[in-house]
Amino acid sequence: MGVNALIRSLLVKAPTLIKPGVGDVVLTRLFAEALSEADTELGSAVAVRYWSGGEDYELTKQAVAGADTVVVYGSDESVLSVRATVPASCRFIAYHHRFGVGIVGREKLKGTMTHLAEEVARAVAMFENRGCVCPQVLFVERGGDVKVEALAHLIAESLERLASEWPSHVEPVFTDRESAVLRQARDTIEIHQAAGFVRMLHGGLENWTVVSERDLLQLPFLPGRSLRIRSVQNLEDVPSLLGEACRHIQSVGYAVDEGRVNDLAVLFGRAGASRFVPFDGMSFPPAWWLHDGQGPLRALIRWVEAQ
Repeated sequence: MGVNALIRSLLVKAPTLIKPGVGDVVLTRLFAEALSEADTELGSAVAVRYWSGGEDYELTKQAVAGADTVVVYGSDESVLSVRATVPASCRFIAYHHRFGVGIVGREKLKGTMTHLAEEVARAVAMFENRGCVCPQVLFVERGGDVKVEALAHLIAESLERLASEWPSHVEPVFTDRESAVLRQARDTIEIHQAAGFVRMLHGGLENWTVVSERDLLQLPFLPGRSLRIRSVQNLEDVPSLLGEACRHIQSVGYAVDEGRVNDLAVLFGRAGASRFVPFDGMSFPPAWWLHDGQGPLRALIRWVEAQ
């Protein structure tokens, strides 16, 4: 998100101090360096600095003190923390925690299913399942020719192939910690599996995991290329199953017949989603997409009315 946010600021001709997220430092710095090499004057309008926001409240307060606009991407807690430092006269734009889901209609559960499984797997793997354009949970409608368990196996096979085609890369400083979290989460899920509540497929040392659930359980966080699959009687039931979590939905990836798209888009839009898109377009929204339901460039512009 750091580079996207930086590009948006420059497009509206705003000099920018950017504090990238902990996992986004390298890319943001490299982009700023490349920008300076290509255009020294433009590069001088950008400063990239990283500090631990949770530990250095005063530094964050100083950084936003003279700003006209403060844009924050992060968890609800991070947004609230930064909001408390922003002067009342400063414009504050927040992109809080969001996630993606996927839905598959029973009418699509037929034939080989290989292509659909591949599209879902690529949507999961593209950004290591981080962010709002990746499906964390896949809801599959019961009653199709192909069983949900069979689709789960096909997705797992696709993730296994992608492990070779797209090797997972995690910054070295996080590798050991993330691997430990993944192992612990899988161990916990195996307990649920022994009780018959879930079925889990995973890549061993590879970081992909597919979990099929009877109900949406309180499972531990699964880092990496992970997907939870839940069967439902009707896709129209999904918003009520998600409950308050719907407020945090950004993208909904779908595989349904064309005749169902509009009604489902309205249903999920009313629940909180701002993007409804086929799986093959889920990972890469266009530059003009309505981020959180609003134009991200328009939000940065302050209009002056002269009469």
